[in-house]
Amino acid sequence: MPKIGLNGYRKYSQIVESRYLVYTKDLRKDEETLMVPVYMTMFL
Repeated sequence: MPKIGLNGYRKYSQIVESRYLVYTKDLRKDEETLMVPVYMTMFL
């Protein structure tokens, strides 16, 4: 499996409309990223 790295991020950031981060704290949103708690991933 090829590694994507930061170059892959730049390549696909033009295609992806919303960014999600799954993590263990409360629901939060900053400028571009919606940080979703693990228990809410079933709603994505």
